[in-house]
Amino acid sequence: QALYTLSLGITVFTGGLLGFFLIAGSPRNPVARSFAVAALWTTVWSLLLLFWQLATSAAAALLFLQLGMIGAVLIPATYFNFTTRFAESISNKKYALHRLASYASGALFSLLLVSDIVLRTGFIAQRVVPKAWFPFWPDAGTFYAPYLFHFFGFFIAIGIHFCFTL
Repeated sequence: QALYTLSLGITVFTGGLLGFFLIAGSPRNPVARSFAVAALWTTVWSLLLLFWQLATSAAAALLFLQLGMIGAVLIPATYFNFTTRFAESISNKKYALHRLASYASGALFSLLLVSDIVLRTGFIAQRVVPKAWFPFWPDAGTFYAPYLFHFFGFFIAIGIHFCFTL
């Protein structure tokens, strides 16, 4: 668990630094700005997961985990935003509708997570329990598998999109 916590701390530091320098160096460049948003969003996600690992109660751990999962579900949309901004910078194609769809699907899963937090629905993460060396590991809810499919599916789609764009 200590190595996991350390890696999250390193991610928070480097992602925040990278995002800051990108914004400071090229605030008007849409490609740099979109990558900075992706880096900073990843930083926020890592920070929340760091708090999850450092939590001393199950309630706090579940809250930080669920907030971190909201961050995680929007990371693919921010990276998709970056790849489409980059593609637009080297081609004549426009991807505004694709970006809107990626943020909309991320927002849908975010709403499920908000319902987990506010209404205790357990759609994505029902509770946290001790597993392996983690004192607070999530038990998957009904929509956890589609949540993971969305997360990893978007990164696969981004890779395929990037291959065909270049």
